[in-house]
Amino acid sequence: MSRKTRSDLRWLKRTGWEKEIRKYVQEGGKVTGVCGGYQIMGTAVHDPDGLEGAPGSTPGLGLLPVETILAVPKTTTLTRFH
Repeated sequence: MSRKTRSDLRWLKRTGWEKEIRKYVQEGGKVTGVCGGYQIMGTAVHDPDGLEGAPGSTPGLGLLPVETILAVPKTTTLTRFH
């Protein structure tokens, strides 16, 4: 679970987990992401107003063709992806 998506993405990259996750997927492994984990698997997370820290954008893992824009009010939307 992620409460600060962009910060968690930077942690994944800094600790080497990004490479491990990508390698696992390339070798046929499956990953699941819920909420922030889903956002992390996309191409980018944008936080133009700094809701979770400094304003800006962070590249995601690129495992899903989705981009996230953090905005107020936070909403939850049922989304399906195949």
